[in-house]
Amino acid sequence: MADIVAGYNGTATYKDLAKTVCDRNNAANKTGNINVVQLKIISSSSCKVVPFYLNGSTMMCRGGAVSLGTIIGGSYQTITGLSMPITQGDFIGMYSPTGIYYTSGSLAGYYATSDKTAAGNTLSSGFGNVQMAIYGEGSLAAAGGGGILMGSIFNSDILHSRILRG
Repeated sequence: MADIVAGYNGTATYKDLAKTVCDRNNAANKTGNINVVQLKIISSSSCKVVPFYLNGSTMMCRGGAVSLGTIIGGSYQTITGLSMPITQGDFIGMYSPTGIYYTSGSLAGYYATSDKTAAGNTLSSGFGNVQMAIYGEGSLAAAGGGGILMGSIFNSDILHSRILRG
């Protein structure tokens, strides 16, 4: 069993506009493909998700961004049927021109004030200690089943303590 949620800490949520963001609270536990993404953006807009990885103290975009189309703002949305390759240790990132919700967390978030979802782009730290309203889960690249998880969900009504068998 693998715990897939960083955990809701009960603090108020905040929002930030037009950024590429990356949540460091829960790295991908295995290598494979992310098939489901859940996120909460501020206003309805197009969004992209993409894996990032730490290279020293720099957050690097791995590339392979997946466009989610237009996402409804103001509430959690679940997008299925995706195929975003990730490597164990990757972090989930996203770009939304209208911004994403976040709350206090235990690790510094990374961001850029423009679309940085192409391979090789970097993000700066500076969000402070945050959890972002984005989460992904998927399947292993190798045969044998199991599951992959990454990101944070801080809405206790949605995924307070989900568990994924892996």
